Amino acid sequence: MRLALTRPRRLGGGRMDRGRKLLRRYGQRAGMNRTEPNRTEQRRAGPGRVGWGRSGPGRGGTSPAPHRRQRHRAGCGSRRRRGRSGPERAEPPEPPSPLHGGRGRGSGGPAELSCFSYNQDCTSLAIGTTTGYRLFSLSSVEQLDQVHESNEIPDVYIVERLFSSSLVVVVSHAKPQQMNVYHFKKGTEICNYSYSSNILSIRLNRQRLVVCLEESIYIHNIKDMKLLKTIVDTPPNTTGEPRKNAWKGEISSAGAL
Repeated sequence: MRLALTRPRRLGGGRMDRGRKLLRRYGQRAGMNRTEPNRTEQRRAGPGRVGWGRSGPGRGGTSPAPHRRQRHRAGCGSRRRRGRSGPERAEPPEPPSPLHGGRGRGSGGPAELSCFSYNQDCTSLAIGTTTGYRLFSLSSVEQLDQVHESNEIPDVYIVERLFSSSLVVVVSHAKPQQMNVYHFKKGTEICNYSYSSNILSIRLNRQRLVVCLEESIYIHNIKDMKLLKTIVDTPPNTTGEPRKNAWKGEISSAGAL
């Protein structure tokens, strides 16, 4: 039995290109502007212009197939969804500072800080505001622990605490010539003293309480608040802060009483 050996047909690239050229030429003569783009045209045109003919979109060419455009948009959307890590979460607001937790008179805003002072061993902080005064413990470094808050006396500009005891001395702008001594744990007033002029500063320790006016100084016993000595006609002191050697001798002599 003889087998007929036939030579296989050779389909080279030249014949395929020649056939494409003929189809393109006859298609243009017949009024067909859209042609099948090859890979080179797709690469040059980019993803947004795949499927356009030589005439282009503004020269009478037709739009690309709808399924191709939808496929392209779906691919872009999927890439965007992969790139996102999720909706951005808003950071929680910072908690208000304990120093500005109150409300001011009439304005409705936070209470304004008018003064502050440390006790004798720096273990407590006392602040005066437009609505009253507050006491904080400094045992923790990270935060302030509020010990007491009072809104009975407004516009406090002097507040002093005796070490870590319950004795607090307060002076307000409502009565700047009056000193009030409180036992804040019991919520009672121990005593109050009035002076001839405005009180500028107050200092106290375990034995004495000193009230400084502009031209006079009053020294009290801390145990019973009895007035021990009055120093008058001192050099004018508008700030109320003690000066070096200004009345050091008078206070030291009064402390010996």
